[in-house]
Amino acid sequence: MTDAHLGLLQWTACSEPKYVRRLETPEDAANARLTGPGGRHNMVPGWQVEYVAPTSVLRQAVTQILETLDSLSTDERYTSRVYISGPSGSGKSRIGWQIYCEVKESPRLAGVAFFSVMMGKPENENSIEEGDINSVADLVRKMVHTSAKGPLGARLGSNIVTTQLTLEAVARHLSGWKEGAGRTALVLNIDEFQRNPEVVINIQKAISEANEALNGDVVILPICTGLYNKSFHTHKDIDASKHSCALYLGYLSTSDGAADHESTWRVVRNACIAVRGVDVLPETLDQLKEVSPVLRYLVEDLGGWPMAAVQLGGQLAAQAALKAATKPGDVVWAMVQLNMCETEMDKVLERRYSVPVTSFNGHLADEGVFKLVILLLSPFPVRRQGRVGETEQPLRSRDSHCPFPHRSGWTSPSTA
Repeated sequence: MTDAHLGLLQWTACSEPKYVRRLETPEDAANARLTGPGGRHNMVPGWQVEYVAPTSVLRQAVTQILETLDSLSTDERYTSRVYISGPSGSGKSRIGWQIYCEVKESPRLAGVAFFSVMMGKPENENSIEEGDINSVADLVRKMVHTSAKGPLGARLGSNIVTTQLTLEAVARHLSGWKEGAGRTALVLNIDEFQRNPEVVINIQKAISEANEALNGDVVILPICTGLYNKSFHTHKDIDASKHSCALYLGYLSTSDGAADHESTWRVVRNACIAVRGVDVLPETLDQLKEVSPVLRYLVEDLGGWPMAAVQLGGQLAAQAALKAATKPGDVVWAMVQLNMCETEMDKVLERRYSVPVTSFNGHLADEGVFKLVILLLSPFPVRRQGRVGETEQPLRSRDSHCPFPHRSGWTSPSTA
């Protein structure tokens, strides 16, 4: 396949955020709203949940990305490179989608598409079948096979060769650009950038070259998200470009660094609404305290952790007392099994963090392990010490809140 063939294909955008796991109940099988891929009924479409609060990080990221458009009217055109890092479960993978939602409102763009990919690990060179990216060629292939179909709407076969395709041609078709219809953009979210920084830089260079070739008709806007990796100290160790910048996305917190319980409750409500389809929960924590003080305590125990807030919202929505309600006043809170919600939420999070959890096997009871994990993930500064006389710094100027520097391992509390 060559660039000339791309116009014959049917293109669709965009790749939406991943699904959110939630409690599965027998009644869910008959609820078409909960039906997910492969016939599963325990998933909530991620785009329906506002996972990341509209904080200064989101605003800064949008401003930085749109600098690429600003540069088109100057003598020095460039592509702004934004790297967002933070602790696990803070919403880094989700923020790419919310940035797209902001960018698509720009009056300077006739159309905006979104595409998200996940970087592969260097040792897994053949992991493209699982969606991981290990080269620019992998990226192009993933974009075509995910977003394009044959002339008659059939899926492209795995035997289709894409090595002769250029990134700029694929971006032009994916963004929906039409002659004379105005400038379009492709927001490209490169997730888990810390896995393979060398390939990320190659992709960034390819994006810059593609933007030059596109001459302002189409603009690729990259956003890199991922965890802090101890192999580098600042984002400049990854990308020394003068047009690169780093932002830190922490847990939901107030200006003084304390956990933002109201924002946490808003995420819980959003997740519950995404599952139920109607809003049956109190709007504020003060209102919640009047009907269910225990649930308010449970929300505050989350410590501003967005991932846990989404899971709690999903578990609440599965409760029969909420399923039977059509408005907040209908909920019989005495019938809501909060202990079941917490137990099922714990199971999901324990699976997600199996490495730290299993590290304590034989030392703590199951409930103690989870509470310790919650404690470690709470949004207060944690300084990770390196060798004698050294302190590892994350991709920001302040101390990292994240006890899990990367997903393949874990640092024990004794090193914090």
